[in-house]
Amino acid sequence: MQILFISQAIAQNELNQIAAAFPSNSQITFLTGSQVQHPSAEIIQTTRHNTASLKGRLMCWIGYESDVRKWARANKGRKFDLIYGISNPPLNAHLGLWLKKYFSAPFVYMNWDLYPQIIEGTYDNILIRLICKCWHLYNITCYPKIDQMLTIGSVMADSINAPLKKKINIKIVPIACNTDVMRPRSKAGNIFIQRNALQGKFIVMYSGKLGYGHNIQCFLNAARLLENCEDILFLFIGKGSRCAEVEQAIVNGAKNVRLMPYQPEEIVPYSMASGDVGIVSQEKKIAHLFLPSKTYTMMACGMPIVGLCSSMDDLKLLLDDSNAGFAITENDSYQVADNIRRLYNDCKLYSEMSQNARAFVVDHFSESAVVAQYREVFQSVLTEEKKK
Repeated sequence: MQILFISQAIAQNELNQIAAAFPSNSQITFLTGSQVQHPSAEIIQTTRHNTASLKGRLMCWIGYESDVRKWARANKGRKFDLIYGISNPPLNAHLGLWLKKYFSAPFVYMNWDLYPQIIEGTYDNILIRLICKCWHLYNITCYPKIDQMLTIGSVMADSINAPLKKKINIKIVPIACNTDVMRPRSKAGNIFIQRNALQGKFIVMYSGKLGYGHNIQCFLNAARLLENCEDILFLFIGKGSRCAEVEQAIVNGAKNVRLMPYQPEEIVPYSMASGDVGIVSQEKKIAHLFLPSKTYTMMACGMPIVGLCSSMDDLKLLLDDSNAGFAITENDSYQVADNIRRLYNDCKLYSEMSQNARAFVVDHFSESAVVAQYREVFQSVLTEEKKK
């Protein structure tokens, strides 16, 4: 089985999971800007993903599409049985359909990043609105031509379908978590805690991108409300445009807030397991368009979640279904602080939510569970293709 796989950026574990779901003995040709490897894959290096600025994103997206088209034209005679693409960059919906026609193979598309909806929720000017309107019109035309669209949550699926004149079949395949590596660990022997002098702290952890789509200030306000609780520490691990807000809070005297960069891969299982409570943040107006993947990782490590979300998005559904934390639907730092305080003071409540978090991820988002769902999708598409 010959598989063509396109994604400008991907983590090694994500590549391993998806590759495991392809039919056995598949040969994968993967065009990516990421430094990854796989024994069954021919890795073709392309323009790397650049998140430094909006201009940088646009230029790298264009560069990636150019690289893929040049490669395809140089390999016109090759035969592929399946094309799989991820929405990184979001131009891959269009690019995948071009490859589908060029190589006469079915196209499966994982829509992790909903465009132009994310742009509409982030920027507001006449030119942006015009561009997004044209983008929606294109999606209305091209999405029905995709053999199978995937996304990671039911609310996201509804958001994809909302602008379309004719609804399409979208299957839900969540992000997988390696629950063998990401798991609760004793604080006494945790090297991350030891190296960073975090002994005795009740750690409220934010991990991941600190970008425009994440409401950081509400958590910083909650930290200020809890500054008399000397054991509670708000630990932010990551980078992004909103790092400046965390840095400014520290400059202004927030002694219960720390900011650290992304950790080396070998340290991440220990840094994640150092947290007692996970905090997940989404700007309300775009909360229905994505679900931060670190939510699963924190839950796998036994962390109850305090999440800022809307009244209807995939994060709220996750917390409601799992009973593993608190979904706060208003930008209310007092609610955030009160719920963190409850988890700090009530050992029974904390233990119940911690166990619920771990169990829910193991049952629904473990690698084996998610790989099985991918495998079912790929097999279904290939079976349908044979019938044509």
